[in-house]
Amino acid sequence: MKKVFALLLTAGVCAIVACGPSAEEKAKAEQATKDSLAAVEMQRVADSTAAAMAAQEAAMKDSLDKAALDGQMQAMMDSMNAIKGAAEKATAEAKAAAAKAAAAKAAADKAKKQQEEQKINTNVKAGQGKG
Repeated sequence: MKKVFALLLTAGVCAIVACGPSAEEKAKAEQATKDSLAAVEMQRVADSTAAAMAAQEAAMKDSLDKAALDGQMQAMMDSMNAIKGAAEKATAEAKAAAAKAAAAKAAADKAKKQQEEQKINTNVKAGQGKG
């Protein structure tokens, strides 16, 4: 009976060893682990790339918005300078026109005064004084 038990024990040990994974199964399991790690790494790289691209797009949008605002600000400054220049030109033209009108009025007053004196001189007879 001892021989039967020894034989059964040996058969059981051989069965347990034979039921374990084969070298091919171990290689497949190792490859699946490597593939899984590679997939996780690729996903991590894709996520970080997407985040970097989103950050770059946001920075570009901010830059374009700032450039647009700067352009609008420059346009407003140019418009204000143009208006200021036009106002200064109009003021200078108005002053010149006022000076010209004043000179014309002075000339007209002088001419009128000369006409009155001439009229008085023509009305005064010889030997009469002015007055």
